Amino acid sequence: MSPEKPEVTGPIEVHDPETIERITRFRFESWRATGLIVPEAFPGGAWRDDLDDVARHFVLEVDGRLAASVRYVQFERLGDMPLAAHYRSYGLDLEGPIGLPGRMTVRPGLFRMGLMSRLANHIVEIARVSGARYTINEATPPAVAMLLERGRTLIGPAPHDPRFPEVSFQFVLTDVALATGGAR
Repeated sequence: MSPEKPEVTGPIEVHDPETIERITRFRFESWRATGLIVPEAFPGGAWRDDLDDVARHFVLEVDGRLAASVRYVQFERLGDMPLAAHYRSYGLDLEGPIGLPGRMTVRPGLFRMGLMSRLANHIVEIARVSGARYTINEATPPAVAMLLERGRTLIGPAPHDPRFPEVSFQFVLTDVALATGGAR
């Protein structure tokens, strides 16, 4: 007899500052549990930056608890995006609008339940409805694998982030008009 599958709710878009602050602490706690961060690099036990103030935030809950989160910011032009110089160094010259999904986090212990896929599929729909032509993810190796299974394009390595000394982030491009939810 297999264990009962937990109930997943969402994606739910959240707006209130208290919940967004909870998400920033959730990111930190989830990453700290993996042992792949330098905890001292995250003041106040939160993974937060200025984009959190303008982003749309989405969460999944499992059995009423925060289980996964992602944020989405859309830019009119490539040059307006953080890390634009890095994207251009790979020869990208994309016509906007361009979505920037980020900070996708899944609670340890809930991996391999499809939560990352569910959020990634939702973000493509948000980008599509918002008129984005492309999205660019800065993704971990497991996220890269999941995105490539869905027909996304690997751009190349992202700059090293000393807060994550053992993680090799990669840039992944999604052409929103061609994107599908499942593997191709």
